[in-house]
Amino acid sequence: MGAEFIPAMSDGGGNAVIAEYDVTRLIGGDVETVRARLEEALEQMGFRVINETPVIQAKRNATGMGASGLSSDILEFQRTLTVNLKQTSHNTTRATFDYRIKNAILAKSDRQILTREVDAIIAIAATRFSSSICSSCGSEINTRTRFCRQCGAPTSAP
Repeated sequence: MGAEFIPAMSDGGGNAVIAEYDVTRLIGGDVETVRARLEEALEQMGFRVINETPVIQAKRNATGMGASGLSSDILEFQRTLTVNLKQTSHNTTRATFDYRIKNAILAKSDRQILTREVDAIIAIAATRFSSSICSSCGSEINTRTRFCRQCGAPTSAP
């Protein structure tokens, strides 16, 4: 599928520069199944899922020199990822990954890195996770998550 580059923008006061980039992919499965798998994959990749519906919103804080905006590694910058899901057929979902990266200007190589990160998230989501039952509410949960998605109770996972 495609990818789109939107040039970096200032907040008007000259303080913050926000770069935007989006990648669209088709993923096998219905919307709710894909949503659950992507949320787990994002958490495994170090993102914090801050909203699940109607879109997935996840955030990853800056690390290393990315915190000061001086890194040459785009993955060190603070980034917010919004994932829009749309059912395209009975068993296919279109996912649009919309990145917003603080204090970054995207080069072609940075866009390629972000596209590969999306591919890695999808690959992780495609793997089958073992599951268990939440001791608080009885719903099925992934053994790699820290909290039950239904009731919020902590799991015994590390």
